[in-house]
Amino acid sequence: MGVSKVIFGSNTLIDLTSDTVSASNLLAGETAHGADGEPITGTMTSGMDLSDLEWSSRSTTYTEAVVGKKYLILVPTNATNEGTLVGCTKIWSIRNYSNAYNAYLFYVEATATTIRVQNQGDSGYRHERVALIE
Repeated sequence: MGVSKVIFGSNTLIDLTSDTVSASNLLAGETAHGADGEPITGTMTSGMDLSDLEWSSRSTTYTEAVVGKKYLILVPTNATNEGTLVGCTKIWSIRNYSNAYNAYLFYVEATATTIRVQNQGDSGYRHERVALIE
């Protein structure tokens, strides 16, 4: 039986009970412990193919978000900063910079039904595309 929570006196030393890692979302061969404390070995053989996602049409805002759901926001831009997220909380972001194509990719959780990436002094970046991650 695995151990998922260790408390020493009044201090919680380890708490795995809210962890969300599973064999299916851990890379094949990698090891971790699940929320129940049991060891798991990853079975995921590849990551997500972004071309398989259903992307929204290009817009400066996305008005069909569901609060609590996770989304990717793709923002082609020449801006040197990420801008400000509106209606969502950033989980992570990646910036690609090259001579041919510059973009930010945000992974966010919606906190409102309208989400966007606001540029300084602008209502939103042009050409945002949004995809729901299920």
